[in-house]
Amino acid sequence: MRATILNRLMLSAVIAATLSVVGSPAFAQQGRERQRSEESQQDREKARKEREDEREEAGRQRAEREQDARAQREQAAQQREQQNDQRQRQEEQRRDMSQQRDEREQAARQREDAQRQRDQAQEQRERSEQQRERVADERERQAQVREESRERADRQREQAQEQRERFDEQRERQAEVRGENRERSDRQREERQENRERQEERRDATESRLSEQRIQRERNELERVRQTERAQAQRQPRLSRQQQQVVINQHQQQADRFRREQNNRERDARRVWDDLRRHNRGSQYRYQQDYWRRLLDLQRRYYSSRHDYWNDPYYYTPASYRYYRGGRWYSVNYYQAEMLRQALNYGYQEGFRAGYADRMDGWRYDYRSSWVYQDANFGYYGYYVYQPEYNYYFREGFRRGYEDAYYGRRQYGYRYNGSDSLLSNVLLSVLALQLIR
Repeated sequence: MRATILNRLMLSAVIAATLSVVGSPAFAQQGRERQRSEESQQDREKARKEREDEREEAGRQRAEREQDARAQREQAAQQREQQNDQRQRQEEQRRDMSQQRDEREQAARQREDAQRQRDQAQEQRERSEQQRERVADERERQAQVREESRERADRQREQAQEQRERFDEQRERQAEVRGENRERSDRQREERQENRERQEERRDATESRLSEQRIQRERNELERVRQTERAQAQRQPRLSRQQQQVVINQHQQQADRFRREQNNRERDARRVWDDLRRHNRGSQYRYQQDYWRRLLDLQRRYYSSRHDYWNDPYYYTPASYRYYRGGRWYSVNYYQAEMLRQALNYGYQEGFRAGYADRMDGWRYDYRSSWVYQDANFGYYGYYVYQPEYNYYFREGFRRGYEDAYYGRRQYGYRYNGSDSLLSNVLLSVLALQLIR
């Protein structure tokens, strides 16, 4: 590359000399410009050459450094290998020493175990010898105990025989005494039983006469009240035809509504019956099934008959009584009053049956949970009185009948000719009718 540059310089000098010899001023000027251009080109070439030389020198220096670093790494790797080899030899030496130490310790343990086994064998032999001696001693002691036991058993048998003989004699004497006492006790018991039976017969006769008299008085009093009310009702003027029509229309609508609600009542009843079966309340379940059958039969017989509204005295008899309940007065005629008394008596009868069933089931006192108490429609068909009024007085009778049966008493009612009824004073006090003046 240097030879090329020298050739170019020489060529430029020759060209410049030629131009100077040949030339005109213009030509000389061009020659000078060309010379300056060539010099500038030479300077650039020289600078580029210097840069290339510098890069080549830097590359050589970098290669030398990399070579030195590689040599250092190889030397370090060799040193690490030597250190690893040395550590491995040291580890092998330690393992060899540890193995030798373990072998020595194992040999020592084996010697100790062998000595321990010899000692145990010696102790076992000594214990076996002692055991044999104890067994021999125990056999001798047991033989002595057996001999003593046989002697003691012989003495006990003799004593037991003597005690049995004495006991047999005592038992014979006691049997004779018991026989005499039994005969005397039987005679006394028979006498007491006869006296008790005579007293009970006298008491039953007295109570029966008193009960019949009381019941008869109750029935006579109630019948007297009813006859008075009936006579007063018959003396009253009849309602007009128009008034009758209004009452008939009202109660026909009420009866239709009552019939439509029948399906809902049966659905509620079946839910209650399922609950009774789950709680094993057999008596209450059977009672409510019987109640439902009697209720349907009663309603079926009533609805199958043809009702003559215009000749029914209820629909043409004006109100002659009033009663106070729940903060207001209600007016009723004689036939409505009879219907409410019927509700009280029906309620008492059904409450008595329900209370007796709960007592038989061993159930708690709880008349409000009875579906019959909640239904309160036995004997009601949708006519004569409003349903809430009938339900109220049915429940009043039910509560009293339930209480009498559950506690096994007759505080509110009595039984006559196989039927339960409220006492007349209770009936008249619960339904306190006042004559309208």
